[in-house]
Amino acid sequence: MYYKVWHQWAPEGSDQRSILTEIAWHMKNAWEYRATPGNTHFKAGLQLAHKGWKLGGGLVDLADGTGVPSIKGLRALIISGRHDWFERAAALAPGKPATAADAPSESERAYLANLCGAQTTLSRIKVDGAEIWMVSDSAGWRVAAVFVDDAAASGLKATMQLAAATQGGCLGLVAGAALLGIALAAPVAYSLFSSMH
Repeated sequence: MYYKVWHQWAPEGSDQRSILTEIAWHMKNAWEYRATPGNTHFKAGLQLAHKGWKLGGGLVDLADGTGVPSIKGLRALIISGRHDWFERAAALAPGKPATAADAPSESERAYLANLCGAQTTLSRIKVDGAEIWMVSDSAGWRVAAVFVDDAAASGLKATMQLAAATQGGCLGLVAGAALLGIALAAPVAYSLFSSMH
């Protein structure tokens, strides 16, 4: 019998359902230690769940247009207990085929076009209160963005603000890389993430 371990990224496959299931599993493990985010288990869950995200991806509050880059957004999602969104998305996967042009607003369309390519076929999965967008790359499907209808209503706003203020280590490095890529390639999309730092 195969047993999953908390310190290993081991999805059953590279398809959307497998990746989302693995992300949700590690998010839930990290959530169990949310009161002590410096704990090894929390850090491992965060870093391993992040393996399922595309570099440069992010979490966006559609209610006010603010956003945070992937690992900080993931931290906010974990602390807020939003692994349930990924569990639901896994149950619904595969998502509806879409392109960047189908994103909710001009800023998100420019952001996804820059990150994934304007004509790239993406996956769009709607869950209660959010949309999870995925893109396929050489390693399989990865989360490109999570668009939240209203972060305040979803209990995410405070944790998004807290995560945005987190500095140092891998968090700062990944956030910097994401911001640099967006700033250089898509000024319009960059305005979406102007509140990240």
